[in-house]
Amino acid sequence: KTNPIFICHSYEGAERKAFKKMGDFPERYEWYDTYHTERLLSNNALKSVPPKGYHSLVECIRRRLGVCRDTEHKEAMRWLCISGDTLGNEGEIMSYCEEDTKDLIPLAESQIRDYVEALKSSILIGGYRKADPISLLLRQVKAIEIFCQMADCGIPVSPTRCDYVKKGAKAMIYNLKDAFSKKYKGSFVKKER
Repeated sequence: KTNPIFICHSYEGAERKAFKKMGDFPERYEWYDTYHTERLLSNNALKSVPPKGYHSLVECIRRRLGVCRDTEHKEAMRWLCISGDTLGNEGEIMSYCEEDTKDLIPLAESQIRDYVEALKSSILIGGYRKADPISLLLRQVKAIEIFCQMADCGIPVSPTRCDYVKKGAKAMIYNLKDAFSKKYKGSFVKKER
């Protein structure tokens, strides 16, 4: 017997919290996160930072499936749910949720096709190409869960430490690009600082 795979958009932002609120343990299940997968795919494909809202469910469905949604209504329903003032609005809330869920499977299928294509052209590191793409994507959500559990316990964060980490990451990226450019002269990697 296999466990079901839940498909959601923004596991750590919505579904995980909802399961916890109901007293269930979301880590017991397999999750496919369309938001995380879209970020993963676009971070590899885009040459610049995407505009605000690029990874929202409405925008992903529009781009990938050609389906347009009323964003004002969605935003109003979302805020209604967040406010907790749901009494008497249950039918409208369920319609709002149903509208979201009907496109999650086609959206996931579209992303998985792109992910499979991306894997075909990826550099093989540690033998991951032998694993099937779905298990790789599910494993990534498991990694998100680990960070969520850490956050549940509280992570002491210093703004100064965050700045050091960002500067270190930028320096690391620059050094990797520089080393790549030196090794493969005339490559597509730009030297930026």
